[in-house]
Amino acid sequence: MGLLSKFKLQRLTIYAWSARARSGITFDKFTVQYNPSSLQMSHQNVFEELQGINTSGREARYSYSRSETLSVDLVIDGSGVSDFALTKLLGLGADSVTDQVDNFLKLCFYMNGEI
Repeated sequence: MGLLSKFKLQRLTIYAWSARARSGITFDKFTVQYNPSSLQMSHQNVFEELQGINTSGREARYSYSRSETLSVDLVIDGSGVSDFALTKLLGLGADSVTDQVDNFLKLCFYMNGEI
């Protein structure tokens, strides 16, 4: 793998389902580019802080595991560089960055109380 291919952007598609079972037809989807070298996954265990009564040393006792965390740098482009001439003429090109961010928040952040 060359140096330039290490920093090549990849495409990520996030699907939003209309049912809790995540089967059937998707409600909507969001496609965005991301930098694969920025992808990070973290796991964390928490241990009790207090020392036991009548103990000479502190023993690290497992308490619980925190939720996993996924971190990735998304690249949202609204320049329309990748649009073809016909799609640009018909107004079917890329949405503005603001519209794309709003769509991302709608699909990934705001809760859908119906499912």
